[in-house]
Amino acid sequence: LGCIYDSCTFPQGNRTVLTVMIGGAWYREMVGSKSASEVQVMAVEEISRILNIKASPVRCDTSLLPQCIAQYTVGHRGRVEKARAVISKSDLPLAIAGSSYDGPGINDTIVSAKNAVISM
Repeated sequence: LGCIYDSCTFPQGNRTVLTVMIGGAWYREMVGSKSASEVQVMAVEEISRILNIKASPVRCDTSLLPQCIAQYTVGHRGRVEKARAVISKSDLPLAIAGSSYDGPGINDTIVSAKNAVISM
């Protein structure tokens, strides 16, 4: 379970907006064949419990995106470091960058691109 406090980044007046993500490597176990409304109920119950929220949400929008965010396998960082070492040792005019290598978030991708440019 992951939660982003959207209203901290983008003020929403007198309300709080949360984005809740469930699944990742456990998508099949957590979501499986549940409908969007079943997952919504599960997400609201869990986030309400964790954050001690007593009020019911005014509005919920639910999307099921089973392959939305990259989930790296064990050893990913080492493989990326090895690839970058081969590129550097071979003196190739090449850099690898992006969410496939350095993190799934927008900020990760921006830093990855900046570091790739610096390395050239």
